[in-house]
Amino acid sequence: MDKKNKQFLIILIILTIVVIALGVYGILTNKNTSANKFRNDYMELNDKNSEGTDYTYPQVVLSDKNLIKYINEEEAVDIIKNKSGVIYFGFPACLKCRSIVSTLVKVSNDLKEPIYYLDVANIMSSFELIDGKLNKIKDGSEGYYKILDSLSSILENFYLEDENGNKYETEEKRLNTPSVIAIKDGQITDYHFGSVATHTNPYNKLSTEEEKELENIYINLINSKN
Repeated sequence: MDKKNKQFLIILIILTIVVIALGVYGILTNKNTSANKFRNDYMELNDKNSEGTDYTYPQVVLSDKNLIKYINEEEAVDIIKNKSGVIYFGFPACLKCRSIVSTLVKVSNDLKEPIYYLDVANIMSSFELIDGKLNKIKDGSEGYYKILDSLSSILENFYLEDENGNKYETEEKRLNTPSVIAIKDGQITDYHFGSVATHTNPYNKLSTEEEKELENIYINLINSKN
């Protein structure tokens, strides 16, 4: 083999190694994208001011070795109607979500059960009460209403209540946050909304007893689909 061919062969080998290395890196990066994003989305609010209050967002500590998988509205509906899995509906600025998320991730890791996650912050409808009149500020996304429809059997009608206890119906159901729902073959097997009954101040961390109670709830919920 002459010198020119040897140089060409060396270049070809180097290029092949580079392509393989980039491919492996891409696989590893994609594998951890959801885990890192989830961790960063929640932890970046640590100690920042909660919007419209003098309080700071509660601390959340998460590992990037979590089994969270981001999904969109259409994927959520498909899982609910046709597949199996556990879906967590929430968003980082939701105080109750911040109180439960570390426990949910721990149970997910312990049971080696992936959790599908839909950030609902920007897809939900919103309402306000002004002088006894209910106003709709924003429509939910098309996908959000599809989710409400697919979960209608477990969701309650949504209303707002004024300071005098008067209730105003929105004529919609509501996807409360956090919501964790287990599905098997298109059938809801278990679900849990919110935190635990004794956790009344969302700015406070769960006590050890509350964490244990919530952990058992999530263990039973995940096991219900197996």
